[in-house]
Amino acid sequence: MGDNEEKTLQKSYSFDGVSFGAADLHEVDMKHVGAIQKAMTALKAEMPKEMAGFTADDMAKTVKAAGPRSLVQAGAIDALKELIADNKTKENAYTVIAALAAECTTMVEPFLVPMLETMCMDVAHKKKEIQVAADEVLARAQLAWFF
Repeated sequence: MGDNEEKTLQKSYSFDGVSFGAADLHEVDMKHVGAIQKAMTALKAEMPKEMAGFTADDMAKTVKAAGPRSLVQAGAIDALKELIADNKTKENAYTVIAALAAECTTMVEPFLVPMLETMCMDVAHKKKEIQVAADEVLARAQLAWFF
């Protein structure tokens, strides 16, 4: 070999063009992405617990039908983190997480487990509503994620 020639490995053609990630197996329908985004936008406002519950349940059913990739494409994970960070919408965030844990079980686990520390800390939150919401989501999550 000369000084200017690069040493390279021989190209293998056995797996060219093949995706191995489960998330790459299908594309998410944009109507599902839009429905999730609409739900997350509604949950950013303060609303009665029952209305938040209905919105979260509908969103969880959409995620179950569309797959977990829809959460990422809709930006719902980042929106959930924003909801959890704000004390005014923290209860709505926990309502969504509880609905996702109940409806989608382990399908959404990798996206929600990083929020577990905050959920545990909020069991001792100064607002009773947030304590109850955090406790409820941990009870549902425990059944879905740890058993």
